[in-house]
Amino acid sequence: MVGCCTDTSPGPGKSRAICFSPSPPNPVSGGERQFGVKDDLRIVADEYLTFPLRMIGLLATAGALLLAFLTHRLCDILKPPPARSLQRLPGGWGIVLDDVIASVYALALNYGLYRLLFSASAP
Repeated sequence: MVGCCTDTSPGPGKSRAICFSPSPPNPVSGGERQFGVKDDLRIVADEYLTFPLRMIGLLATAGALLLAFLTHRLCDILKPPPARSLQRLPGGWGIVLDDVIASVYALALNYGLYRLLFSASAP
């Protein structure tokens, strides 16, 4: 089951999206089998699957999209716990779950950076 809810009330061109997938599909398993390599650079479905997670509650502006991309790349490269250990799971699940964990860390960073950058300028 996959669901998506969009709130467009913040204004024109700005929306918040919340997407969830209690039983996510796993399209990376086929890529892993086809290429014969775990987490091959040609497999990008895991990034697409987890992008909504790192945008939960954020305004969909160009700056927020760029920030979400950059913080996720940082967390995906550093692989904070338990992402590195989850990556070893078989059948493509490790590839997806390490990105889920990286996205959760990226979301926390996004909120922290937002508060740091924008709450200091508030009266």
